This record gives sequence, structure tokens and C-alpha cells, in this order.
Amino acid sequence: MRRPFAVVPFALLLGAAVCSKPTSGVAPDASAPGDAAARAADAGPDAAEEVHSVYPDLEGAPEPLALRLCAALHEAPEARRAECCHEPKGVVMASECTRMLTAALRSKAVTVLEADIEACTTALARTYAGCDWVGPFPPDLPAACHGLVKGTIPLGQRCRSALECAGKARCKGVGPTTLGTCAAAGEAGDSCGGTVDPLGTFVRATDLEKEHPACSGYCARFKCAVPAAKDAACTQSRDCEAGLQCIGKKCIAKDPAKEGEACPGSVCEPGLSCLQGKCVARRAEGQRCTTDFECMGGCVKAADAGATTAGKCAMKCGIR
Repeated sequence: MRRPFAVVPFALLLGAAVCSKPTSGVAPDASAPGDAAARAADAGPDAAEEVHSVYPDLEGAPEPLALRLCAALHEAPEARRAECCHEPKGVVMASECTRMLTAALRSKAVTVLEADIEACTTALARTYAGCDWVGPFPPDLPAACHGLVKGTIPLGQRCRSALECAGKARCKGVGPTTLGTCAAAGEAGDSCGGTVDPLGTFVRATDLEKEHPACSGYCARFKCAVPAAKDAACTQSRDCEAGLQCIGKKCIAKDPAKEGEACPGSVCEPGLSCLQGKCVARRAEGQRCTTDFECMGGCVKAADAGATTAGKCAMKCGIR
């Protein structure tokens, strides 16, 4: 199911950016050992009270690759929406994205290929073509835009984002103002969740948990857990091993449901959503609807229409 992108992480990160003084200058190599708190303490009591972003202020021109990718991810979709709705652009996160990615590139903590950015930009242009996608649930990021930022930092070294860690390692303990450590996925009982990955948020890495998993199993109530085996008790399908769904509070072997099929475990094939017990595709402009969840854009109704009154799928500018 599509959903608004990282609203809470953006709020947390903006708080760190606006209410605090980021570290000035280009960051040292993120793989170098050290602790942000220790550095602040060394600078004296006043510095120790300050809250610093893990990524420094941007000094000088940004890295061209960072500028291009962040503009494609943030500027282009918002510009298209403004054009469709005939209104000014809303809040755009391209500058924060550019600042963080520039720092990561300059410290050689990550690499990004120009060809990958080009492929992502082309895919985004197709995704945001037309205006029928405008609504409260923007389109998912196309596959060509996933996995572009690749980390170089080995296990055991300091990191500012899971994207800086080589392979599938996570950045354990990272936050907007806290350095982490590149580590393997956690085992049962290890802590997980409850943090925001700064670079991952701003480069729209919605597949971060897949590419850099926090747990070898899955994260439940801030602790890594072992997925339930076939016929074991469960409360939702994510509790079960791969290939199993939670149906009737028991993990059962079942493939994802196809369009039009029932979805008792709330698991559908990619591109479909489980709505009112069936897997459905988002409806195109002009089709009948009762809620925004059913449409590519939104469900537009008369001003005095009730919640159950039918409307039509169309561009919906008044809500994000």
C-alpha cells in the first residue's frame, strides 16, 4: 500500500536541522573511530550542550551527483504537483538531501554511479507523468531509484547511515545527532527500531530495511525476534517465516493473493493493496470510489457527500 513518505522522520530530522547547530566543515572520514559526544566534551562544557547533526554544514559547491539525485527525488515531483494543481510548490527536502549526500560522497563513505542516477531520473519522469497520481498517497518510488547509494564502511567502524555500511550491514545506534557502528543484522533479543536514519530518509530509501536489515529475523516491539514457523501462533503475517501468512492466528503456507482474490493474511502481489478483504489495484481517473485508498490520486466527491457516498477517482490537490 502506498503511504505518505516518512512524515515523522522528516519532522524529527527537521527539528535537528533547525533547532541545532550542525558540525561545520566537511566531515572527516566516517569510517574513522570516534564518538560525537566525546568530541563535544573535549571542546568544553558549552560545546557539550550543543546538539550536532551527524552530517556537517555544506561548505562550497555541492557534489554534482548529490545535486542531481536529490533534485530528481525531491524537486521534480513537487514541481510536477505544483504544475498540476496550479499552486506554489510545497516544502522541498532537496537541500538537506544534497547536504548529507555530499558529505557522504566527499568522505568516501558511499558511492553513486551517474548511470544509475540517469536511470532513476528517467523512471521518475514516467512515474509522475500526467496528473492523476496527485493525492494523499504519492506513487511508490520506481525500482530504478532503489539501491543507488552504496556503502563502503566495513563492520565495526563508525557510520552516519546504514547506507554508508558495506554490503547489507546496518548502522547500529545511528540517529540524526548520534553516530552508529556498522554491524551485522541483530539476533533474537537485540534492540532494534526507534531511530531515524538521516541519509536514508532524505534519499527516500524506502527499501532500507530490506537492503540493510536491523534483524536477521524481524523487529517486534524494539527487539529482534525469530519468525514463527509453519502452524505456529501469530498475530500478523510479518510474524511468520517467508512464504507463510498469518491466517486464523496461525502461520500457514500461502502465496501472495492476486488481483481480485481474497487476502485473509493481508498479503498481496506487488502493486496491489488489500482493501475490504480483496487484493485490488489503484483505480484510474474517472473510476468509481468511496475512499482515497482506492485511487491513484484521490476520491473526489461533492462537498456535502457522506463517507459512504460514491465519488470518482481524480487528481486531489487539497490533501497530502
